[in-house]
Amino acid sequence: MSEWRFVGAYPGLLRVPVPDSETISIGGVNPWRYQWTTLRHGVPIILPDPVSSSRAHWLTVYEIKKDDLHLTFATGQIEDRIWGFYVPAAPGEAGASVAREPEYEGYWRATIDEKSDLPWPTPDPEWTGRAVFLRLLDGVETHAERIAYRGLSVCRVCNCHNGYEGLRLAGWEWPAGYRHYIADHGVRPSLAFENHILTLTSEFASR
Repeated sequence: MSEWRFVGAYPGLLRVPVPDSETISIGGVNPWRYQWTTLRHGVPIILPDPVSSSRAHWLTVYEIKKDDLHLTFATGQIEDRIWGFYVPAAPGEAGASVAREPEYEGYWRATIDEKSDLPWPTPDPEWTGRAVFLRLLDGVETHAERIAYRGLSVCRVCNCHNGYEGLRLAGWEWPAGYRHYIADHGVRPSLAFENHILTLTSEFASR
């Protein structure tokens, strides 16, 4: 993965700058003055907080291209109304951090016949670990960051309304309604996600 360097945190709200944001400079450029284009098809990268090593931020990568100007940067809200900005760094550059790719669980294609790389929720009647996994998941979700999305998700199996939030923790994101598929429809998580929840549970227990 690429390496990135933190360059500053500045006030702003929904990409609309407030007056103090005029102080921002990325290579001598104030990005608020230009149109941003999303890169990586909107897939975020994960970078550590510049102050607290225990925190990480999901950031979107953008570029600005106008005349002779070409600027690439990653940004997102790292605090309420505060945006953190990172720029690409050379390998091994002082202060640089390696970006992580996010992992996703519980996101499905829209219909069973849709051509998509996303899976379809399929019950596993032979899985005997559902009750234990749900208990562990409940404990982990109390630590997760909740991200509100627009619109309600609809269960692919029974068409009930199934939440509007995503949960993020330790590099993974899953829908708040994912629990419904496991508890009510017997869908078994991927092995990677099962191990992730088990690892987090052990980490929290040892603190």
